Formats: sequence, structure tokens, C-alpha cells
Amino acid sequence: MKIKDLFAFQGILKARIRIYMEAPSIVPDGDALFARYMEICNQALAAHGEEFPYKQIWEAARNTAGAGEVRVALSGGGMQKTYALRLRDKYVEAMRAHGQNPTFRFNLHYVRKVVEHPQEYIDSPAMLNWGWLKQAA
Repeated sequence: MKIKDLFAFQGILKARIRIYMEAPSIVPDGDALFARYMEICNQALAAHGEEFPYKQIWEAARNTAGAGEVRVALSGGGMQKTYALRLRDKYVEAMRAHGQNPTFRFNLHYVRKVVEHPQEYIDSPAMLNWGWLKQAA
């Protein structure tokens, strides 16, 4: 390989690296986006589930008759999807729920922000929106 070919190859490689580094992060949309958001919530709960107030919330939910399921909506940008959130043993299960009346709404922009920066929210779970848990407990 000639020196000029090496320089040409190096230029192509730098251009591809720059394109990769400047590309926006790939964030899922719709159901996949909400599933990832719930994974982040569950990771935060796994890391901080024995701390106040999460431990007390789980205990209250477990001791409340009929507790455990909340209908929520993910809405924004002209889109709305409804989910049933069920409390399990210190984790939250999300399932698609069609035609249900949500009692709590998540903003699409907020959920995307969490998914784009998951570690910040896992490390500081108070930054997550736990308002829907009040309805489950």
C-alpha cells in the first residue's frame, strides 16, 4: 500500500468516525420506548428498592386490597398509547391495554429524555415520575 493510499484511507476513516459521533442516539418509539422506560424504572427500583420511600411504597401496595394495576397513557406528538402497569415483587410489569381509560399520563418528551439518559435516572430515582404508584398503593 502506498503512502498516499494510507492518507486517503485515514481521511475516509476519520469522516466515518465523525459521522458516527455526530449521529443522534437511536431512541425507540411507541411501545419499545415505553418498555425501555419501564426497564429503567425497574433498574432504579432494584438498585434503591430497600431505601425510603420505595420500600414503604411497595409495602403499602402489597398490603392494599385490590392494588397492583394502574392504567397509564403515553402521549405526545399526536400519539397516545395506553398501558396497564402491574406491581410484582419489587418490579413493574407493563402490558399494552387497548381502549382503557388511563388514570395517569406520561409525556412522550419526558419518557424520551429518560431513555436517552438512563444512568442519571437509575442513579437518582427521585428524578423519575412515580406519581402513578400512588394510585396503585
